[in-house]
Amino acid sequence: MIHGLDIVTGKELRGLRGTWTQVAFAARLGVHANTLARYERDELPIPEPVARLAKLLGKRRPSRQKG
Repeated sequence: MIHGLDIVTGKELRGLRGTWTQVAFAARLGVHANTLARYERDELPIPEPVARLAKLLGKRRPSRQKG
């Protein structure tokens, strides 16, 4: 966090996504899957509200089922 802002890199965003697909995580963030892919490749800056929501969702991501 820099100067009170929630800054997330593309790599960190990918980690927060966990086992969710880009399509599913993008839908939860309220963005298009293509936009999420561009965030993850650091082609677009990640807006602070998206970063905050991603951090919240990352704590609730589905776990991998052992099978």
